[in-house]
Amino acid sequence: MRSNKIRAALILVLFMIASVVFLAAQGADNATKLHSEQKIVIDEDGAIHTDNSVLPISRLMSPEAQATMKESLKSADELWELGSYEACGYLDNMNSEKEILKARECMLERMDLPAKLKQLRELYPVDIKTTKINGIVVDIVTPQMGVSSTNQNRVLLQIHPSASFVDHPDMRKIPSIPVAAIGKVEVIGVDHRLAPEAKWPAALEDIAEVYRALLKTYPPENIGIYGCSAGGKFAAQMIPWLKKHGLPRPGAIAIQNEGGSSDLLGDSFYMHASFGKAPFVKAVPFERNLFGSIYYVTKVDPKDPSYAPLLYPEVAATFPPTVLMNSMRDLGLSQSVHDHRMLLRAGVDAELHVWEGLPHCFQDRFLEIPETREFHAQLWSFFNKHLGANILK
Repeated sequence: MRSNKIRAALILVLFMIASVVFLAAQGADNATKLHSEQKIVIDEDGAIHTDNSVLPISRLMSPEAQATMKESLKSADELWELGSYEACGYLDNMNSEKEILKARECMLERMDLPAKLKQLRELYPVDIKTTKINGIVVDIVTPQMGVSSTNQNRVLLQIHPSASFVDHPDMRKIPSIPVAAIGKVEVIGVDHRLAPEAKWPAALEDIAEVYRALLKTYPPENIGIYGCSAGGKFAAQMIPWLKKHGLPRPGAIAIQNEGGSSDLLGDSFYMHASFGKAPFVKAVPFERNLFGSIYYVTKVDPKDPSYAPLLYPEVAATFPPTVLMNSMRDLGLSQSVHDHRMLLRAGVDAELHVWEGLPHCFQDRFLEIPETREFHAQLWSFFNKHLGANILK
């Protein structure tokens, strides 16, 4: 009798477990179905409407930023920061170098970089010289009025945004121009290798070659490194990479709209994507960011500290003063928040700056809004504070 009761109880428990699993699977399937079928509408005020929620343009931004966002939303690319990636086939399974290069060409056309460069050069008078340092092509940007006396022995190394596969000469210049002009400092943009021509860690190797050459002229504490998006990730990766190869760390770095914590996803990714393209959400495994350089990083160990330095407290402790800069409508905001906490726990002098209501790398896209001017001013202020004092060569 007792064994029959135990058997009945076990059957009941197994049935309940099976029911829970079935209902959970049904719920997940329904959630995916609802998400994939939801309608997205942008009203005349720039608010994004889905079936059960609304995301208006933030009134906490400057009037200029609100107007710029409203205009940008007309293209629907701002539904999520990678709208042009989808349109150019980036989210498809690109299996050949030809397909990747075609996607790159498509994205560059949509970016209209020559027009942005022309606009920037009208805003900020600078001189640009393209040359090679240790065999690596670079663009050296200096203010037309000359580098200030305080900055004669300082230099900034800039790593452009790229998604690790998009490259164009103007991409190296655009993030350098405002900082060079505002800081009255020399800024060097690096033409590092990317996919499909190269794989990780090719970019780090190229950046390190330029850095190695700069050490012959500048003390390491007088060199700053910064970058946006993939450039920000490379800036973070440079710290363990330089140590691994016996080179001193720079005086300070800036990680913009990206993180040093690999491709792990946080709240900002899923919250942002909920107002964007459902297929993108469905295509991304939980622990893997599809935006995470999938054509550049193919065989790297995700636990390699050189790839994901800010997942490791002992590596975080080796960082120089670091500023993390991001915006509220950025997929990677959670990484910036996480990395800032990691650096503070490790005792690093770290700052976190977040701009309201703006998308990924807005400072390289919305060139004349007050928030962009503030972004570049804050970036230079951080470097000016932390890079070493002027030392005679």
